[in-house]
Amino acid sequence: MRWITINLTCWFLLMISNGIGLNLHSEKRMIQSMIWSRLFYCILIISQVILTIRMFAHHPWLVIICDLIVLILIPVVETNYRFKEQSKINHGSVILLCICSFVFIFLQILILN
Repeated sequence: MRWITINLTCWFLLMISNGIGLNLHSEKRMIQSMIWSRLFYCILIISQVILTIRMFAHHPWLVIICDLIVLILIPVVETNYRFKEQSKINHGSVILLCICSFVFIFLQILILN
């Protein structure tokens, strides 16, 4: 239960730091937000691996889908910040990040039941 709480908290914090970072105009603050985002998704990956080990026997397909969503998350976050540095924000990747986050949270809740 503790790892699920850590996992969901990192998702929310990642969404917040990514949203703030993509809306900042100062490059220094944007880089700080990017560092926070990287920290959150590193913790997210660690907690997801632990959850995969613990929950795979009970819900193998849901766990595999959650793992794939986490693996999709990393390039989406990095792409968002790269586009922000070039001043060309791709709104499709921001929407993809939000959709992945909400689908992931929904699937994690399904795994708990």
